[in-house]
Amino acid sequence: MNSCILAVVFLATSQVAILENSKKGPKEFDDGFAALKVETEKFGDTDEEIARFVESIDRFSLAISGPLFTYQKDPKFDAAAIRAWIEKGGVLFMTDGSYPNSRAFLEAIDPALGGLKDGKCTSSQWAVKGWTSPIEPIHPLRMFPNLLSCGDSWPHFEPVAEGSKWRAILNCSEGKPVTYIQELGKGAVVTTCLRHRDARTLENLMSYVTLKKAGLSVARFSVTEDRPGPGRLEMSFRDAAPAGATLVYELTQTNGAKATFPIPIEGTTAAADFNVSLRGETDYALYLDVNGARQRLFSHRSVLPPLLAVGPNAYRGILSTKRRVKDVAFPV
Repeated sequence: MNSCILAVVFLATSQVAILENSKKGPKEFDDGFAALKVETEKFGDTDEEIARFVESIDRFSLAISGPLFTYQKDPKFDAAAIRAWIEKGGVLFMTDGSYPNSRAFLEAIDPALGGLKDGKCTSSQWAVKGWTSPIEPIHPLRMFPNLLSCGDSWPHFEPVAEGSKWRAILNCSEGKPVTYIQELGKGAVVTTCLRHRDARTLENLMSYVTLKKAGLSVARFSVTEDRPGPGRLEMSFRDAAPAGATLVYELTQTNGAKATFPIPIEGTTAAADFNVSLRGETDYALYLDVNGARQRLFSHRSVLPPLLAVGPNAYRGILSTKRRVKDVAFPV
């Protein structure tokens, strides 16, 4: 019998619980979270440990289950408490959800989370893989802050029955759903046939949770590539932003120099021009600020080059070897 393990992740913007099968990938998300500079703490999978997690569930904004979670296992847990957490705004993200035993965990939380049937792709086996495609309109999980693209795996889901509350957001190369989402109160449940352990996908997931707690869902996003000089950030939402909400685009050099650009949200749109004068290693970050409470939506580091580099030719072949000089370059 396989055992599972519960890990708790502490983030600057939220707290995330990761549920993993200890024999089949206990380090599934370690590299992704390490790239995001996220520390984890792991717990055993006894009924007592799971009960302790449920007792503290309100500390978390997001729970992610890893491959083969609850596979061939029937853990005891307070389903009503987990449902109440989701309804209050929690997000449960189940990866590798093609196995009925794993999805039984969802159906135990709410019967409406059942009804999914899995199938096998015929054109995207391990030898010949296809590529997934997002379903229009593209869900924020697939486009903010990173526009994601990924290959198929061997399974997919079958289309759900009419009247189901599940919404497909990603198809395999055969046109069958591989990722579904269902709103439940103020929160949501996502289940996917794929693994989704990379940092870009995890960053999208955390940004989605942060914005969802503020009642926001991204419809469109664009920003000038990282470079010195003028730029522009534009972002639109599917619903009007709450009172007191604004975006803050902040650049910080490793030497402490900082440039901050407030971007007001007017109705469903946020847009502003900015000008970057920093050079060298620079951290880019976008924050959501609601009445002074700031939460990070994304961050990354870039190296900004000098405006101009001049490299005068050396006098080679004319002067003696003792008087030759090396090519030089200096910022202007």
